[in-house]
Amino acid sequence: MDNGATPWYATLFLGTPGQTMTVMMDTGTTNTWVTSSLCSTEACSTKRYKYDLILSATHNEVAGATWQNNDLGSWGAFESLSGRDYMRFSDPKRGDIKLWMKFLSAILKDAPGSTNWKDLDMCGGVGFPVIFNAPDEPNNPESLLPIMLNQGVIPDPLVSFWIDGDDGGCIVGGTDPSRYDANTINELPLTSVADNLNLWTIELEQIQRDSTPLLDRPVNLALDTGSSRFKGSPVLIEYLIDRITTKPDGEKLPSTFSDPSLIQEFPCLRLEINGHGYTLQPEDYIWQIGSSGLFSLQFHPLDVGDENTILVGSVFLDHVYSVFQYEAVPTAPHGFKGSRVYLYEKP
Repeated sequence: MDNGATPWYATLFLGTPGQTMTVMMDTGTTNTWVTSSLCSTEACSTKRYKYDLILSATHNEVAGATWQNNDLGSWGAFESLSGRDYMRFSDPKRGDIKLWMKFLSAILKDAPGSTNWKDLDMCGGVGFPVIFNAPDEPNNPESLLPIMLNQGVIPDPLVSFWIDGDDGGCIVGGTDPSRYDANTINELPLTSVADNLNLWTIELEQIQRDSTPLLDRPVNLALDTGSSRFKGSPVLIEYLIDRITTKPDGEKLPSTFSDPSLIQEFPCLRLEINGHGYTLQPEDYIWQIGSSGLFSLQFHPLDVGDENTILVGSVFLDHVYSVFQYEAVPTAPHGFKGSRVYLYEKP
């Protein structure tokens, strides 16, 4: 998507009778939210689906909940009100799974000069945060994984993702061993970042331009399934763009261009993570921008509160099988928090 959100989404149903919703399954947010039918802003004008609580016979108000304003900086903002209703998923093996869950109904607002929300095709998101929100706070949404655990739907505290061409899957509570090579396991502990960012951050040891190292130190790499691009620390991202677009002889390549033949002049990038190397071809990190006829590097500055942290989404995650593992922590909300990530190569 042009706004940097993931191009992948899942379908679920809210309320009774079920209202169709398309959502991103997002490791980069603490929120579980859906576009409200009350939203009449320009940012909501493109949404095919909106949740109408009046049409649901099972919607419940949350005692003490009030409308909240959530400021997301350059992305935009949204007003939200929490409520409870049934959320239904279709499981290929077990049929329909129905959960009683608290989530946010949202009224979206783009930041000045931005169309991020309007460009987002989905109507909502399901968060898989590192640390879950306090369950008793009326204005906080609940997260899918602990609800599934507490209601006995899944046996294990993990979520896994795979993308293969035009298809993909998100498995909450398990993995699909046919989708990855078990011999390529890369077990990664989470790294801590400044300001307690609730992100699945691991250590990125190095990025190589062909065989030339670009980093003078390891950095934090947040694996964000709700994103598409590399984005983060403006200083770090702008430095990487400069190094990637500078040929060994000093000639500069454009970061945005219309001639597709230029793609092959860009280098391969190798991400080194815990002694494992992951190679991105130029066509992996240079995407066409909608129907504009332009091509652009998928590296964009975004202030995430830490100068040593960048996020990456489908531009990298589409090429691996990823597993996000939680651990039991009695003092954590819902009794679980993020523990580690496993990356596998595909067979």
